[in-house]
Amino acid sequence: MKTRKEIEEKIGYSFKNATLLETAFTHSSYANEKKITSNERLEYLGDSIVNFIAGEYLYKRFQGKDEGFLSQNRALIVCGDTLCEAVEKADLVKYLVTAGGAIVQDAKKSVKMRAGLFEAVVGAIYLDGGMAVAKKFIISKLGDALKQIKP
Repeated sequence: MKTRKEIEEKIGYSFKNATLLETAFTHSSYANEKKITSNERLEYLGDSIVNFIAGEYLYKRFQGKDEGFLSQNRALIVCGDTLCEAVEKADLVKYLVTAGGAIVQDAKKSVKMRAGLFEAVVGAIYLDGGMAVAKKFIISKLGDALKQIKP
């Protein structure tokens, strides 16, 4: 991966297993074309981790709040728009490897695809470095959204 160092600088983590990083940035359109592994399984794992970390953060920060408050605010944090914004701020979507063509280039602009990329990166970081490193990445990238929640 020619841009590995660039990506690692942007996400603030250096991978021990470069394959995890490559897979995180491999969209299914490209993976299907080349018969390689896509980022979908990492996206699945990352989704769970993002939900867990956001939930834990809110639980600890808002000790007197009920489940409804916590669930409602976690949904705001882990929604596609928030994850998409984190990907845009980190300028990561340009590294997503997709199949050629204008349709896929337009798809790179989709909230779903960019949010999926965020989750895939989280999954890859978790598998490579563990929960503490994944948590650090999530808090650093979603910190502004987390801080905006008011009691």
